Amino acid sequence: MPRVLHITYPGAGGQAAVCLSLAAEAAKSDGGEQGIVFYGNVDPSSDYLKQCRKEGYQKVSIRKRGVVGLKARLHLRRWVRAFKPDMVICHIPDTAVSLGFLRCLPRSTTIVSVEHHSVSLKTTKDWIISLLAGWSADRIVFLTPGSKEESLKRLRISGIHSKCEVISNGVDIPEEIAATRETQDPFVIGMAGRMDVGKDFGILLRAFSDGFLGDDRARLELAGDGPERGKWEQMAEQLGIADRVEFPGMISRHELHQRMEQWSASILATKGETLSIAILDSWARGIPVVASDVDGVNNLIQDGVDGVLFHPDSVGGLRRLLRRLVDNEIDVSALREAGRSRAMTQHSASGMWERYRILKNSWKSETDPITEESKFEPC
Repeated sequence: MPRVLHITYPGAGGQAAVCLSLAAEAAKSDGGEQGIVFYGNVDPSSDYLKQCRKEGYQKVSIRKRGVVGLKARLHLRRWVRAFKPDMVICHIPDTAVSLGFLRCLPRSTTIVSVEHHSVSLKTTKDWIISLLAGWSADRIVFLTPGSKEESLKRLRISGIHSKCEVISNGVDIPEEIAATRETQDPFVIGMAGRMDVGKDFGILLRAFSDGFLGDDRARLELAGDGPERGKWEQMAEQLGIADRVEFPGMISRHELHQRMEQWSASILATKGETLSIAILDSWARGIPVVASDVDGVNNLIQDGVDGVLFHPDSVGGLRRLLRRLVDNEIDVSALREAGRSRAMTQHSASGMWERYRILKNSWKSETDPITEESKFEPC
């Protein structure tokens, strides 16, 4: 029974959700002990901590302060060594650098660096960290073939190809989903995500205002929190639609999923993604998806088959799609069915863990001939 340690950013967004789903599937499938490290410049949400306590995971929150965060890096290395994992899944590539660059774990321990960040949104600093993680980790996981291909063009590291795997994000798939929602009154249009510069809640507010000002058949529900939230709340007031826009804030995954059961459509207005949890969650619950035609989305959604795409700068294009949805001019039943099928067959949490387990076993077969004395390189 492998001991698996998961390192994730503690703030709002899909990364911690993926991490906790992966830990749950690993514990259920293999029965091994799971550890969670929340590592970053914010505190973990009470929802994440509650889930760790409920599942009996060992956990620690490590606050990184400053640019280098040397104290946090040393704390991370000590805690990881004490946990004695068989596998470390670093959802933050920078932590793979901390653990693997001057290795402080036995060679039999697989250090995995996961590239969650959208290639199109990476800064020079992000690429440098990915480069160092490529040297430091035993395996590198990309979420899509496209992100792997583009990254390898830029990360010209000798021998890196043999380290790379593609493992898509996975989500929990409910056994039953809500009945058709497209005829409900009001028609609930939802969007969930971190309210930062990467998500364009503003284009959705403007499109809704243009299409439904004075039309009470629809309302918006915008779930999430972040530095841009105040801006979007102020915009809703200025557009005269504040009475039909709800901002529930940072809510638990459980509450979000409950709210999504009432959504008639799910919107993802974004500047770029790698593999969106918002899309996968919507697919899993049979909610038709409308999303920006950008990198990381247009290679996931098949336009008109399991979702509908709009130009990321076109308020009018999104407005027309919203009107067509509310007026029943789009066959949402086909979108619902195709999206749920994609989630069940390609993006389940159980399938995600199975691929990580195969990755761990492949590393074990490479290191088995090495003696225990030669495996360990002291810090």
